[in-house]
Amino acid sequence: MSDEIVFIRKNGMFYGHHSCGYVERPELAEIYTLEEAQKHCSRCDELSITSPAVYGMTVKGIQDIIDRLEKMQASLTQSE
Repeated sequence: MSDEIVFIRKNGMFYGHHSCGYVERPELAEIYTLEEAQKHCSRCDELSITSPAVYGMTVKGIQDIIDRLEKMQASLTQSE
């Protein structure tokens, strides 16, 4: 099993969170393991797998984005 992380693209857009909709920016795209992405893409010829490195993104950079989003979510939850 591969620990490599990738994005799934269709028609120039990235799969969004939980494969619900599409986003233009890679930093908003859902993150998949290579194995998960291959399963999705095997069902549809229009899908492609793309490495975050193509967009200058590293695993650490992606983790930083996730950490920021989690802090924002916690802050919003506290203010409700």
